[in-house]
Amino acid sequence: MIRIRPADGTPPFDAARRLTVPMDYLAVLHRTREVVLYAAANGGSFVVDWARTNLLAGTAAATVIAPDDEEIPVGGRPEVIWALMNLLASLGLSNPAPVLDLRKRPLNGAAGAVMEVVWGEYARHRRATGSPKAGDPADGPGGAGRAAV
Repeated sequence: MIRIRPADGTPPFDAARRLTVPMDYLAVLHRTREVVLYAAANGGSFVVDWARTNLLAGTAAATVIAPDDEEIPVGGRPEVIWALMNLLASLGLSNPAPVLDLRKRPLNGAAGAVMEVVWGEYARHRRATGSPKAGDPADGPGGAGRAAV
């Protein structure tokens, strides 16, 4: 049984389906209970996106390349990755790769919104914990302590 919580505000619903988990992704399910789905608008069908679930679980490196060529690591930050996935979906964009390169079309049109998500989630994390996570940029765009992969 899977509880599906659509990002668009649609009420959550349950779906029962037998799934075969690829061997490469069994370890992912030990790190997270959340999976990324492609779901039909009526909720009648869905497919698990194992590669994106892997990114969400933090078991794969994930990087955003800003328009100024700066590489920002977002791996191990599920709140950022989840927000980015939802933003891109809301804009009708897809990026199945672990690198989100904002210098390239069509993603460069969403660069401003993506960077707001990256720095906004980071700022929320800092306020909540009082300190940055290891490997996170220290002061936002252009600030000291920027980490590059």
